[in-house]
Amino acid sequence: MIRNLTFVVLLLILLCGCNSNETLPEDSVFSVDFEIPAQAAAGQAFDAKAFITNGSRKEWSISHGVDVFTFEIRNREGQLVEQKGTVVVISLGISSKLVPKKPYSYTDDHSEQFRRLSISKPGHYFITAKANFRIEEKDTQRDISLTSKPKEIIIE
Repeated sequence: MIRNLTFVVLLLILLCGCNSNETLPEDSVFSVDFEIPAQAAAGQAFDAKAFITNGSRKEWSISHGVDVFTFEIRNREGQLVEQKGTVVVISLGISSKLVPKKPYSYTDDHSEQFRRLSISKPGHYFITAKANFRIEEKDTQRDISLTSKPKEIIIE
């Protein structure tokens, strides 16, 4: 009887240990934010710099494409403002680490087209940043999509 009980306890310990909660974090652990100028001239390009912050205590491995950050511009009425030269990229392949509490941003020669924004008509606009990346832990991975709070820019 004691032998059977010992076997059951050891089996439970092994099963619990093998199924330790090495789960990927919830999206809410991460945030995306960005910087833009308060105002810009109509038709003139300006830079938007976005970054992801890891709010957990753990470093996470991620992968993404050059388009990890994209931006959405809306007018005062909430209508989407079309960006000229929009490029669609479906790729992963850039690997990095999200260190706790340290903002992560990605820039290279090819990512500039995703950071340079231009609005042709004067007015008040609202911009949001989006971050799309894949988080990886051992053999588990999951795609994460984040959206920032909107920021206002005045185009003169």
